[in-house]
Amino acid sequence: RYRLVGIVAEGSKRHALLAEPAASHLREVGVGSTFDGWTVTRIEQDRVILSGPSGAATLYLRTAGAPVKR
Repeated sequence: RYRLVGIVAEGSKRHALLAEPAASHLREVGVGSTFDGWTVTRIEQDRVILSGPSGAATLYLRTAGAPVKR
């Protein structure tokens, strides 16, 4: 449902920018943020790790022309 479109680093803090295709806006989240039953547990250089009621999920940052990781 969400797509990782960017990661912003400010010193030692990181925020992720998530796009929801059904809505035309970006959601900025940090570690500990919660939304739609998900909690952001980690933000790395190229991915965001979420935890939720059905387990963990990872959103990867894609670069133009890169294959989709599954």
